[in-house]
Amino acid sequence: MESKGDIYKLIFDNAGTGILLSDNKGVILAANKAFCERTGFFEDEIAGKHKFCSFIHPDDKKRVEEIYKNQTEKQTSENLITEFRFLRKDGEVINVASTFAFDEKTGNIIITLLNITEKIEILKALKRRDAILYAINHGINLFLKENSWKKVMPDVLKAIGEAAEVARIYCFENSTDEKTGLLLMNERFEWAYDKKASQINNPKMQGLSYKDAGVLRWQEKLKKGEVVFADINSVDEDERKNMEVLGVKTSVIAPIFINDRWWGFAGLDETRKERVWSEGEIETIGVAAGMIGSAIYRQESYETLIAYITEAALRIKEPGFVIKENLVQIKKDVLDDIVSKQSIATKIEIQIKNIEQVNRNIKDLNRLIVERNKDIPEAYRHFISG
Repeated sequence: MESKGDIYKLIFDNAGTGILLSDNKGVILAANKAFCERTGFFEDEIAGKHKFCSFIHPDDKKRVEEIYKNQTEKQTSENLITEFRFLRKDGEVINVASTFAFDEKTGNIIITLLNITEKIEILKALKRRDAILYAINHGINLFLKENSWKKVMPDVLKAIGEAAEVARIYCFENSTDEKTGLLLMNERFEWAYDKKASQINNPKMQGLSYKDAGVLRWQEKLKKGEVVFADINSVDEDERKNMEVLGVKTSVIAPIFINDRWWGFAGLDETRKERVWSEGEIETIGVAAGMIGSAIYRQESYETLIAYITEAALRIKEPGFVIKENLVQIKKDVLDDIVSKQSIATKIEIQIKNIEQVNRNIKDLNRLIVERNKDIPEAYRHFISG
């Protein structure tokens, strides 16, 4: 029959949670299999050779040492749970939730460590997603206040870039090479966390074909309205070379559509570190691109409206001038008494019809003003009312 000591050792060795045993000075006495697997250490590398706190991130070390000290001095078996960053053997930082319990029988401290890195990353991703959505809302307000989307684009990209915590965010417009027929990309706007990461002044970012950039995959997916995710460790060779030249580790690229026309794309690059993008974050980038597309469409519609108003104004003014000239001619004909009364009557009837057409044009224009009142410039409102 196994003794209690053997049973405890069996539990210690096979527990799914990392467990350490340390003395009252913090020296590690033993480590179980789960701890070694999660941290990369072998037990004989640390048992009796290192203190537990030597593996804690410097920014968290003082706080954890205080907890450890209190647990030792008070000699309480009550589990205290705290979260901190632990340094693996390879230098990677992992987030752990840990408990400290004083063993009255041996005077040692039992420490458990649960890797919560994934949980922390999920929470961070949710916060970034919410921050991006807030930035998008801010961008919508900026676009609504300005008739020119180009004027506020730098501020919009800055807000989204900072919220997403990326190295660079940009906006490219499509064009076509008249000679080859190839689809080209042209960088129009950009925000970068520092000048070294910026590419807006790189001449290669203008008139660059998707083919030459090695991103034909982007072209196929973006024109279908799909968001593209690129990780340098998983893309094909051509795409990887492009990312290496730009120092990019991961990218998220979303298409910008103006109604059914694929206008270009908005993209986010991370150059500083490997990054895991959550599905929620990627979706919000698609929302951001949609907002930009709507802003461009709004301005195009506005410019179309202004062109219509100008044309309508000319239709109103020019027929009035023509009617005046025609009436002057009719008056002259009457005074000269060289044209029959029937002919004069016909000419007058034509001018009456012209006046009716002018009135219809005015009604159409007034209706348009009522429908899009906020978008009509003050100069045109004054023209109509004057």
